[in-house]
Amino acid sequence: MNKTQILTISEGAAGMKSQIEGLANLIGYPYKNIDLKVSFLFKYLPVQMIPSSTMIINNLEDFKIETPTILISCGKKSVKASIALKKKYKNIFNIHIQNPKSSYNYFDLIIAPKHDGLNLVNCINTTFAIHNIKFKKKNNLNGKLIINFILGGKNKNFKFDKYVQENIHHEINLLSKKYFVRIIPSRRTPNSLIEKFQNEKINNTELYTNTNDPIKYGDFLCNALANIVTWESISMISECVYSGVGTFIYAFEKGRLPKKYENFHKNLIENKFIKKYSIDFKPFNTTIDEDLSELKNKILNKINESPTFRT
Repeated sequence: MNKTQILTISEGAAGMKSQIEGLANLIGYPYKNIDLKVSFLFKYLPVQMIPSSTMIINNLEDFKIETPTILISCGKKSVKASIALKKKYKNIFNIHIQNPKSSYNYFDLIIAPKHDGLNLVNCINTTFAIHNIKFKKKNNLNGKLIINFILGGKNKNFKFDKYVQENIHHEINLLSKKYFVRIIPSRRTPNSLIEKFQNEKINNTELYTNTNDPIKYGDFLCNALANIVTWESISMISECVYSGVGTFIYAFEKGRLPKKYENFHKNLIENKFIKKYSIDFKPFNTTIDEDLSELKNKILNKINESPTFRT
């Protein structure tokens, strides 16, 4: 497998790119990321109406596949592109991250979270969401009692309304009496909450808004006493756990919690990766090195069993 290359393909969304690049880094071969450009004819069609054909790929010339290639995809339209490229080139081992929700047999491997309940021969279930954030642990915090409060926002399951925002602001105010609190919004965090922190500044806090810098974000997560994160984001919780610093999930709108989130939280709590947040929380550390090593070995075994890569 000396000449093996990895190509990663997605529709360009930051969350998707983080996952495919994270998996490429875990596998360990050099990789090139290509943003899928969907042909205009298919760009605005529902994914069910898009054929698994290379004619949907407007930048087909970017996919020069001459050597054995591991193709990692993420995203609904990338499902179609991956299948099309697999049909065109015989030296591809294609991996899709998350449940493709159709055409399962067209993938050599699917990486899907356990809470999705996808039990297939060609599927490896993961405990955490995969990402490309880098962590560089420092020796000390210069005597500061630093914690991070990572904020999500509205999605299809949660309103993240004004009441929730007021409660979060109040909770951070309480925490600031004992800790230095880094307030870290995400892309989904309402502007109204960010502006509230800007206009009603809380002593002993810092508002960090550059969420597009994974290096700075990773430094923050792994150099703190604790990470408190709103519970509606599986990816943000996973990122916090990866850091090795104890993660506490902040609950809100409890009646709106979907079953898959409930299962995800329960699994991580039972395995002592996370704890439920309370104002009197006790910091702890954790590690997922064993989980990542096991995942890497499973993936490499599947690749090595493929006729294209068998040595």
